[in-house]
Amino acid sequence: MNKKETSCAYSAFDKLLYPILAINDKYDVIFLNKTAEKEYNNNISINRFNEPSWNTPNAEDITCKCYKISHGYDKPCFELGENCPIRELINNRNKDRTVVNHNHKGRFYKVEAYRDGGDRSLFLESHVNISKFISEIDIVKKAKEDLELSEKRLKTFFDSLPVPSLIIDIESGLIIDANKKAVDFYGWQKEELRNMTIAYINPFVSVKETIDFRAKALKEGYNFAVFKHRLKNGSVRDVEVMISGIVYNGKTYIQIVISDITEKKALEERIKESEELFRTLADNMPVGLDMHREKFVYVNPALQNMLGYTSDELKNMFFWEILADEYKEEAKRAIREGIADISYKHYVTFKAIKKSGEELWTYIYAGSVKYKGEVVRIASFIDITEMVNLRNSIKQEGDLFKILIENIHSGIALYNKDKFLYFNSALINLFGFPKEEFINMNVNKFFDIDENLIYSPRFSLFHIHHNDELPSRFIYKHANKTGDIRYIDLFRTVVIYDGEKTGLAIFTDVTDQISRERNILIEKETYKELSEIDSMTRIYNRRYFNNKLAELLNLAKRYGRPLALIMFDIDRFKKVNDSLGHEAGDLILKELAAAAKENLRTTDFFARYGGEEFMVIAPETNLETARELAERLRLKIQAHDFHIGMNITISLGVAAANGDDTENSIIRRVDSALYRAKDNGRNMVCDTQCY
Repeated sequence: MNKKETSCAYSAFDKLLYPILAINDKYDVIFLNKTAEKEYNNNISINRFNEPSWNTPNAEDITCKCYKISHGYDKPCFELGENCPIRELINNRNKDRTVVNHNHKGRFYKVEAYRDGGDRSLFLESHVNISKFISEIDIVKKAKEDLELSEKRLKTFFDSLPVPSLIIDIESGLIIDANKKAVDFYGWQKEELRNMTIAYINPFVSVKETIDFRAKALKEGYNFAVFKHRLKNGSVRDVEVMISGIVYNGKTYIQIVISDITEKKALEERIKESEELFRTLADNMPVGLDMHREKFVYVNPALQNMLGYTSDELKNMFFWEILADEYKEEAKRAIREGIADISYKHYVTFKAIKKSGEELWTYIYAGSVKYKGEVVRIASFIDITEMVNLRNSIKQEGDLFKILIENIHSGIALYNKDKFLYFNSALINLFGFPKEEFINMNVNKFFDIDENLIYSPRFSLFHIHHNDELPSRFIYKHANKTGDIRYIDLFRTVVIYDGEKTGLAIFTDVTDQISRERNILIEKETYKELSEIDSMTRIYNRRYFNNKLAELLNLAKRYGRPLALIMFDIDRFKKVNDSLGHEAGDLILKELAAAAKENLRTTDFFARYGGEEFMVIAPETNLETARELAERLRLKIQAHDFHIGMNITISLGVAAANGDDTENSIIRRVDSALYRAKDNGRNMVCDTQCY
């Protein structure tokens, strides 16, 4: 077969939007379609039909070899431990087709190879880019001169596509053909599919929309969409659909290529949730946090404030640009090692330069993680400028350091995994242990703090192992040797001391601060009680009653639920006051409120309305039930012994809310009912219909 014949025989493949290669049994590429030329252009140094290289190939010339073109290798892929589909067909002459997955210069392809007709020494390879979930397959006009041969090969490719594919009638939407993957995916037999329209599989969009998609595919060459497709078992799958025009059996149809993205979408949702959780945590952390490769990918607000740059400014900077010159090379080396080895961790103290030009000493802990398919570094920053400045001052004036540390109010300790290396006097005074006891104390036991004693933690309680200890800070309760309860603010981190990682702990007594916070809360509760509770009867006051009535009345009207209001006062209370005195009258009010409260339901709202008048709001209660409740109250008060030598009785009015009621209208109606009870002789219950 000469160059011209090869061009004619394989020219139909130029219409396919995925790479097609024709290869002989010497691994020489004798044809590449246009998509393959474009896809592997960086590796090709031959013409598309390089007649000498496949007719009389030079064994030393590898520029036309399939492994050179697709992989960029200088030797066959099977010699490098990869599966070679061509070699498998050469070694097994009874086999006509084989499929493998290959990595072609960082992109994953499903490579399918099969014999080219009767010639057992020629093979065809299709390369489908599965790293994009087969995002583009465009079958357009077929070959002009060799239509029958092209359509036959197209049919072969259609049947052997590694993803579901259907051929659809343009006007009716009837399914003309389905490949094996489509039969497997949808669950119907091929003949069943051929008796369906695409609307049966995709009932979730209108017929007009599907017609528009098909028309656009014909006009533009292809169309891309995401749909929900129904399977035979009733389940619904999310699919990406590539729609394109195709000439099939001499007629123009629509071909759709389907990729199941249900799991992909679910994974994307989980990734989105994880990213939102990470961002929420990171954005609210008081320590600096970033994600970077060579350049910053993410910077939390704390680090932005620390450095004085905005997030956008930092994302345009290399990580080492924030560091002083003497630390830049070490930062570059750590990034290279961290990206190459995901297990690599880096603890270091760097001097950074703020946007303002000020120096900032930071303690940085950095590790590597996978993010969006590539390794990135995550680093936490703790501003230790004050600590470094203090350390520098210590180097210059050792005596001053001792005076400062020994007179600071916070307890400070340095420790390793076995013992305390240093502790100041404030720590001894705070815990009440003798110095000798601290020297011999087990560090792990000392830091074994019961989580039930943690008070309002600012960070999670980390494990204690000093070499892996992350910075942490929390407040906990501690009982010293005298039994006094103290609240301790404990900050822990790791520092370099004498060239080794050493635990640093700072203990601050915040008992007075906690007490002040609690006093403020008590004052708030006291104010709330004064504003809501009647000081004499210890039930709700009129102000809170008005607010509660408005709230419950609105709920009853909104949801169409019953609500009743009961109003009562003490019969001839002025006579009681005049005969027994106001102190006795106050005691009667208190005792009556307590007795009534005992006999009300937990859902009822009880308040003193003024003087000897009381109100009961009864949610989920109709008029008849409210009358029964009021009658029970009347009898209980009548039978109650107030220890004053006379009986106390009450008169009660009852009203049920209607859809037009306001707070004022229902109060007027229940007040009117109360006065009917008074006019009818007292010590009775009346509603709005009582005469």
